[in-house]
Amino acid sequence: MSSTNTNIITVMKSYFARLIAAFLALVAMISGGKTGRIELEVTQPVTVTSEQIVMEVRNYSGKALNFDEVFVLEKNEGDEWVQVAFAEHAGFHEIGIKLSPLGTYTQVIDVLSMFGHFLDAGEYRITKQLNQKDYCAVFTVTE
Repeated sequence: MSSTNTNIITVMKSYFARLIAAFLALVAMISGGKTGRIELEVTQPVTVTSEQIVMEVRNYSGKALNFDEVFVLEKNEGDEWVQVAFAEHAGFHEIGIKLSPLGTYTQVIDVLSMFGHFLDAGEYRITKQLNQKDYCAVFTVTE
């Protein structure tokens, strides 16, 4: 290989390294410095008369997330998390959800159809499996 070709390759490697660094800096800026993370959060206040729970999945991981609508809801009873039973007729849509990097997915849970009753006041934890790993969001149901 000629020295000209070697120089071109060196310049191209340097250019692409700077381009990748700039892209990662942009991603960090857009995501508020939360790169490499996945967040699950209940985004609206929940009261004992709330008809829905709204949660968001935010993907700062740099990789696409694959998941479905399935979740588990638990209530803190002293020092123990106890699963809240689903209503007899409750079910989940068996859909595949793919969330791109820097994407947000909002899932709205109808409390009455999923549990058959309103939730009592207390501390709750909702768990979803995202890319085969469990993520939790803790929230409080108020009077």
